[in-house]
Amino acid sequence: MSKIPPEVVTAINTLLAPYGETYTPGLAKTVAKSGYTNWSGAVKYTGLSKSTLQRAIRAGHLNPPHKMSESMNGTALFEISELDRFIQSH
Repeated sequence: MSKIPPEVVTAINTLLAPYGETYTPGLAKTVAKSGYTNWSGAVKYTGLSKSTLQRAIRAGHLNPPHKMSESMNGTALFEISELDRFIQSH
């Protein structure tokens, strides 16, 4: 897995700042339960595989991540509160 460049993290946090939120790459469960994380952080946070999360999204049990750009490979961020809701409901 490639490391996200610091300037990208800074740009994402600049976009999230007006909402009082921050993005942490590879977020672990020990981080506060507010904010956003990418796919790998969601996998680590929930303990579920990416394919399990994708199935939950397709089934409508989990809201999809927010796309941060229009590109196919753009960063997509999950809300930590949404991951918590999904974990508690299943």
